[in-house]
Amino acid sequence: MDMIHLHAAFRDGRIDVGIVIVPCDKLGRFLTDRGPCMSDAKRHASAARLEDSSLALFGIEHDGAGPALAKQAKKTPRT
Repeated sequence: MDMIHLHAAFRDGRIDVGIVIVPCDKLGRFLTDRGPCMSDAKRHASAARLEDSSLALFGIEHDGAGPALAKQAKKTPRT
């Protein structure tokens, strides 16, 4: 996360509100290790001293496994 640039944009008045959307920690463990999750975003925001800024962190979650899909028939090759 590039919170340093976000902090500079707040400080310089180039942006008024920032929204960062990241996966929640529960979902983040299924993603690659290079993608941030909510705890990473909070830690980076704290390190960049963005607690008192107008930054909103939104965490997305998976709604769980749904019903199993019906099996689909395979096409048989013509002989």
